[in-house]
Amino acid sequence: MIKLFGRMIPAATRGLMQPRLKATDPVFSQFRVLPHDIDINLHLNNGRYMQIIDVNRMEFLLRTGVAQIILNRRWKPILGSTTIQFRRELRLWEQAIASTRLIGWDTRWVYLEHRIETLGGRPVAIAMAKAGFRCKGAWVSIESLRAALPFPLPEMVLPAHVDAWRALDDGLAAQIGFLRESRVSAKIDDNPELAEVEARFAHRSQHASEKLSDQSVRA
Repeated sequence: MIKLFGRMIPAATRGLMQPRLKATDPVFSQFRVLPHDIDINLHLNNGRYMQIIDVNRMEFLLRTGVAQIILNRRWKPILGSTTIQFRRELRLWEQAIASTRLIGWDTRWVYLEHRIETLGGRPVAIAMAKAGFRCKGAWVSIESLRAALPFPLPEMVLPAHVDAWRALDDGLAAQIGFLRESRVSAKIDDNPELAEVEARFAHRSQHASEKLSDQSVRA
């Protein structure tokens, strides 16, 4: 926890003290791989990437003023899903840059792209995340968020690779729903509803797979 605060406090200070940015502007944070970041391969541990991305995302929320809005309105930020692709390693003491930028939204979720690159601009990892906000037990609409921002937010079209990821994410969400429902159904012997649950899951998964395949062909 102390090690995490070692990155959070400087990031929060920058987010509060540096000039305000628009939500469409990227936010960059430079960091160094420290001894507590590495694993037995002497490079940045894959789990640490997500922590560094979390800290950079916090700085993004502060620099764009979104953090102040959600605090004032008592909205709860919710991270719905994230995925990451690794391209190269970062060795002990190596410096790199993490960045966060807004890439679009739908009716509930905001989609963010996170990149980690070397100081020379070589790609290290790229991640995507979707986040939303809740208030009093309900989801905050994106229109409410846009209206609360101190600057206008232009319309944005989600890239094709984000649509493909959303289809895969829907498939995983269906899997979670199936596991939840089947766990309840399995408590009753010979429950005829279990077959119906399985059929619903198969239909959702097939729909998500077809959508992902269609996006891949178009890309």
